[in-house]
Amino acid sequence: MKKLVNILLLICLSLVLAGCSFGKKEVVEERVLDIGVLLNDAKTLSSLGENDLAVNLCEYILSHSKDTDTYIKLFDYSNNKENAINTIEQIMANEINEEVIFYIGNFYLNIGDYAKAYYYFSMIQEISEIEQYKEIARILLNNPGSTDIEINLNNLLESIDKMEDSVEKITHYETLYNLFTSLEISQDISIKILDKMTTIAKSLYANNEYADYPSIELLVADVYDELATNNPELYKNALEHYQAYSEVVEVNKELDLKIASLLRKLEYTDQAITKYQELIAVYPDDIAVQCIYADMLLDIEFNKVDKSQRDFSQILGIYVNLKLKDNRYEVNEFIDFENRLKEQKLIE
Repeated sequence: MKKLVNILLLICLSLVLAGCSFGKKEVVEERVLDIGVLLNDAKTLSSLGENDLAVNLCEYILSHSKDTDTYIKLFDYSNNKENAINTIEQIMANEINEEVIFYIGNFYLNIGDYAKAYYYFSMIQEISEIEQYKEIARILLNNPGSTDIEINLNNLLESIDKMEDSVEKITHYETLYNLFTSLEISQDISIKILDKMTTIAKSLYANNEYADYPSIELLVADVYDELATNNPELYKNALEHYQAYSEVVEVNKELDLKIASLLRKLEYTDQAITKYQELIAVYPDDIAVQCIYADMLLDIEFNKVDKSQRDFSQILGIYVNLKLKDNRYEVNEFIDFENRLKEQKLIE
């Protein structure tokens, strides 16, 4: 109940800040609706799991202003895409917003509903890139095994490469990446698309033209991390993008652990040690972090060819300190660490 009250207060406050009038039939001075404030609140509502309220807030904005971003957010937040499209089409009436229609067409293209993708692309006036999307949807709908699809995708990529850097270009790249990936066409090209997309997003972000750059950086980092399971060389790319992401978001323990883990995998030992020590300094009571760090130190010692050079004193010191914590056996990392010490006969 408290959560719902807070949400409603948030909406009311935002409506006041956005220039809305409550309980007044006359408005002395017409205020401009602050769409940015309301969209930010819609985002907050969605993050809290209140997608229906987020959609309602978007509908309210659209009743005052046919804002492109609001159309798109309404579609994104809706749990029922068909209902969202019906609402969007009703609000648009005869004033078709081609950017929104293109966004909906891309949605259906990415989920494999090529008939609907073709339908929505066909609603847009003849623009070279849109015509190519429409042709791709037509081929996938009628002849999905055709080699023409790869030719058309590459032609579309060439067209998008020639566009000026913009948020729209990033959207095109993201759609193409999804298509190349879902259709399992050329992983090398998919990776190049990711790099192009990130470079543009970073540049626009630096000029305050693209607030979603961090999410793009994280998406690319996660993709590289997944691809690296079959191609370990790509762990370097994943690390680079996770580090770039960490520079533009708040301190995040899970992210720092991910970076430390990648440093360890890539055998950047000194950097990994420094990263784990930084984590321990910030989270001194985190048993799991200390166990992961000690486990890495164990690897370092066992990798020494000359056994006389091995020194387990620091590792055993960490273990002794952790033994003093009452909740140690509630942490899986401690159990694994202790079992490994027993297997190596370093403790009884």
